[in-house]
Amino acid sequence: MKIKSIKFPAFTIFELLIALSVSGILIVIIYQFLRIAIIETEKMNTDKIQSGELIQCLHVLENDIESSEMVIVNDNSIECKYSDRSVWYGFSNYILREQNHRMDTFWIQSSNLKIRYKENEVYSGIADEISFTFGNTDQQIKWSKLKIYSYHVKEIIPE
Repeated sequence: MKIKSIKFPAFTIFELLIALSVSGILIVIIYQFLRIAIIETEKMNTDKIQSGELIQCLHVLENDIESSEMVIVNDNSIECKYSDRSVWYGFSNYILREQNHRMDTFWIQSSNLKIRYKENEVYSGIADEISFTFGNTDQQIKWSKLKIYSYHVKEIIPE
């Protein structure tokens, strides 16, 4: 009696190895694309947070300078004096703001702080112009604010 062999259609080992290799390569490529997309999304979110903090910092600083009665300089800091309070700003690698013994830190790199009174650079005393550069080493942006004093303050300020 003759045994009849039954052949089932199947892949050879070589064909399976080729399919497995192609699948592995595709999985690695897809993984790399997803990893890059996640990194870019995180970077965009970080940039949004930093730009939001930057806008908030500059808005608060500008508002304090404009609405204060006087801006006093002391080395790398300024103090915005009001009749009932004062707001202090310190400029170093980042910007510090203190009001009513409460400290805020703006993680914004600042450099080249220039404080002037009547176009002369000052390191202490009253100021009417503040400028500094902010941003990272790739992108530097210059910010400047001119303080216009009211008439009753001008009478107090010595010439």
